[in-house]
Amino acid sequence: MKITVITSPFHELPPVAIGAVEKLFYQLAGEWVKNGNEIVFLCCGGGADERMKFVRLKKYNRTGSTKKDLIWDFFYSIKALWKCPKTDVLVCNTFWTPVFAPFFRWKYRRLIYGVHRYPKGQYWLYPFVHVFICVSTVVARALQNELGNDSRIRTIINPIDDVVFNSAVQRHCVKGRVLYAGRVHPAKGLLCLAHASKQLYERGECLELVLVGGHEKEKGGGGEDFVAELRDAAKPCPLKMTGSISSPCQLADIERSAEVFVYPSEDSIGEACPIAPMEAMALGVPTVVSDLKCFDDYVSDKVNAIRFKTGDVADLVQKISYVLSDANNAQKLCAEAAKSMGKYSARNVAIRYIDVFASVCADE
Repeated sequence: MKITVITSPFHELPPVAIGAVEKLFYQLAGEWVKNGNEIVFLCCGGGADERMKFVRLKKYNRTGSTKKDLIWDFFYSIKALWKCPKTDVLVCNTFWTPVFAPFFRWKYRRLIYGVHRYPKGQYWLYPFVHVFICVSTVVARALQNELGNDSRIRTIINPIDDVVFNSAVQRHCVKGRVLYAGRVHPAKGLLCLAHASKQLYERGECLELVLVGGHEKEKGGGGEDFVAELRDAAKPCPLKMTGSISSPCQLADIERSAEVFVYPSEDSIGEACPIAPMEAMALGVPTVVSDLKCFDDYVSDKVNAIRFKTGDVADLVQKISYVLSDANNAQKLCAEAAKSMGKYSARNVAIRYIDVFASVCADE
């Protein structure tokens, strides 16, 4: 099967961003090509995998304005479709590609659209998409609310790079280290985590809070002012900022050092399927997440991870204590977490995608 993927006008391949959509498709393509499929990327930058073909397009920088970004997306999508080779399956997730793809219908057999974020009312524009692949059940339900009970909607959870994120490598746990990985932004619930860390520290816990991720100012907050607010909220608990870590191996290494991994997001309509908690769980790190519905697909409370009431500092304190105070609790969580993440390996998820591709092509 020939599979062509059009990636974002704003991100390069090979991907460097944590949790990027480009990272997802780059991982899956590595598995698809192993099984004899022909892979073509239309992308910014250029890939490093000689088994695949990369058609390089001009990269655009985000402007901070949705309207202006959509203009760049418009030009990029037209260029990508113009240069697209004949293919069995065309996979995309840019805004304009599925709008204009029907004008290039002779180039592909089936059009697949990846729904990696909450729908925002635009999907009526995409009547010629053959399958929408949503990255979580909660996103699929949101899309159903927009399109109705549409048979084109499927759900496939994000993959984990299980070559890097696995429990086979022994952990070098640092006592009392509470770690978060992702964007350092108010929507991620980090003020709640900072306040919880402060309370635990003042109770006598030998605690260190480590935040892994960029803190650039974005819409809704972030930036140096937010970092200062976090440090003030956590005092006297030590707060360490590492900045972004682009290397998966380095990220896995620092996550292995955590006694507990916490992902306290409060972004109920922004989180589609956070990959960071899945990676921590795959490493066998005890993981605590909020009770947002985006975690329902892969978290069973007090079985493979711990859940707390979103934004509730007291409950988060209790749940972190549950892990830190009892080695048996932590050990059980570690074992079950690593085991449960096995089905989300890149290989297993890639097979699910290929099954969907084959099925939709067979419906011609």
